[in-house]
Amino acid sequence: MKKIIISILALGLFSGQGFAQSIENMKIDFVSKISALNVTSIQKAELPKEAGIDKINIEKTEIKLPTSISKIQKTKGQYISLSGNVSLRGSGFIPSNGGYISIYMSGSFTLRDFSSGVTTNSIYLNENVSFWAKENQYISESVYINKYVSLYKDGRYVGSTNISGSISVSGWPSSSYVNLNGSGYVRGSFYLNETD
Repeated sequence: MKKIIISILALGLFSGQGFAQSIENMKIDFVSKISALNVTSIQKAELPKEAGIDKINIEKTEIKLPTSISKIQKTKGQYISLSGNVSLRGSGFIPSNGGYISIYMSGSFTLRDFSSGVTTNSIYLNENVSFWAKENQYISESVYINKYVSLYKDGRYVGSTNISGSISVSGWPSSSYVNLNGSGYVRGSFYLNETD
């Protein structure tokens, strides 16, 4: 009877060890299978209805890198000098006994810098010159120019600058009228920005 009980206990002991070993082998096998999964190959994952989300779509996002980089534009600049000859003319009435008179002098011109190709449109001047005069007296005066002008290159506006100068005008009165005319230079400078 004792031998039977010992045999049963031994059988139970060995059976328990075999069962535990089987459980351990199952764990190892499960872990190895989980490790072998490729997560990125999962296309769709389903969640329980209690989560309120039916399906989660897992998609790969492709990031496209530019195949080429545009050339970086470099800014360069240069000082340019504009100058030109301007002719003015005008006429006015002189009182018989002399007096203070005012005459509008008019003219037009265009300035250009040939090295850079910068130019102005036609510039019209209508400048006033005032002086005291009388009949048969030679008149010589200066007309001062100070004007902002627009600048262009290849038909494109590039900026504006101030031009200035002094124009000498003169003339002899004829009867009670005087005709004045003269010429002189006007000048201006400008910093031109350009890109390569």
